[in-house]
Amino acid sequence: MKKKILHIITKGDWAGAQKVLYEIAKSIKEKYYKEFNIDVAVGSNGPLVEELKNLGVNVYILKHLKWKLSPIEDIKGIHEIMKLIRQKNYDIVHLHSSKAGFIGRIAAKIVGVKKIVYTVHGWWGIERFKGIKKHIFLNVERFGAKFCDYIVLINKEDIKYSKKNKIGNEKQYKLIYNNISVPKIDKGTLRNTLKISKNVKIVGNVGRLDNQKNPLRFISIANKILEKNENFVFVWIGDGKLKEKIESLNFDRNKILFLGFIKDPYEYIKDFDLFLMTSDLEGTPLTIIEALKLGVPVVSTDVGGIKEIIGDENVYKTNNIEKAIKKILNWDIQTNIKYKFENMTEKYIEIYRM
Repeated sequence: MKKKILHIITKGDWAGAQKVLYEIAKSIKEKYYKEFNIDVAVGSNGPLVEELKNLGVNVYILKHLKWKLSPIEDIKGIHEIMKLIRQKNYDIVHLHSSKAGFIGRIAAKIVGVKKIVYTVHGWWGIERFKGIKKHIFLNVERFGAKFCDYIVLINKEDIKYSKKNKIGNEKQYKLIYNNISVPKIDKGTLRNTLKISKNVKIVGNVGRLDNQKNPLRFISIANKILEKNENFVFVWIGDGKLKEKIESLNFDRNKILFLGFIKDPYEYIKDFDLFLMTSDLEGTPLTIIEALKLGVPVVSTDVGGIKEIIGDENVYKTNNIEKAIKKILNWDIQTNIKYKFENMTEKYIEIYRM
């Protein structure tokens, strides 16, 4: 008899955690459909929902699963998830990220689900906070760990963080590196669209326009490089709450371009000569993996598990953009890849089979 799996995630947008969930669902639908049925519950509509439905996955919208903390809504959310699990009689419940992870684990445990899996898509969400807020969120994670069988961590730094902060125990930890499939595509789309000549290097990033991704650092690096060498164009793909602030800034809009959200930007990334990551906090960002698999070297801030992907040479401290500027101006870009592009979905299937 097939095992029934329910994945739960808070947001239905198209970011890293959602892409990982999609890759797992796609793999089950294409390769493991004789062993497993997969459903997904989401707190909001969005591109993820559309993509899952295209795969033939049943998607349930949970009206009480909200990203913001709300004790009343959260209690309602627990009951809503309990009701769904009871109706469909799931064997495995797999939670993604902190909010869905917390209330989903409690709901699944109360109902008596046989196997509960929680994927931490980076501890950067906690590291955003300081003082009492950080202490509260750490305690929430410690408490939530009591309600699951496995905690999946996406890099070794996150395992160290979990041990240091006594979140769960080592028997629960499973290290599964992120991976994602990218299409085989030719170069030329971005250069042709923006009419960028071949002698100009394109430095790009793909991410939300928010404080975590720090597009202001991207602009600062770009400005300083362009002061010394005009044979560069800087391109950012993505949208977010800092859009208005960025629009108010003074910079060369012919050389530093913000293109907005593009759902599958692979054709554009393929034309990057360099992917420049400027984030303050990360886990194991899929955009870096996508860039490397498309043949694009990466220079990044030294955050999260990024050194596990690209090594020490191409990282710079968040407070030392001069290193990044020097590397780019001298085009001293190492192309060594430390990352093992393992079959991520097979690792999850192994957990489901246990």
